[in-house]
Amino acid sequence: MSRSAYSFPRAFLFFRDVLFEVSCAVLAVVRFIVTGIPVAALHAWRAAVPIGLAAVRMIGRLKPVYRDSYRTHGLSLYPRLRC
Repeated sequence: MSRSAYSFPRAFLFFRDVLFEVSCAVLAVVRFIVTGIPVAALHAWRAAVPIGLAAVRMIGRLKPVYRDSYRTHGLSLYPRLRC
């Protein structure tokens, strides 16, 4: 056999190997997108929930203070409506 008879199978095998490596890389990226990003988002959400609860509780504790300041410092409409 001549040298050109072997060049086609070698080129085909090289192309097959390159295609396999590229498909593995694409699969790894897709697998990361499908599993990695939602898991990271879930962990971030779980970490943010206690902070939100603490903020809601703090605002709930401050509401009476704000109500009193509105009444005493004239920020409410009640004193303005007096005739």
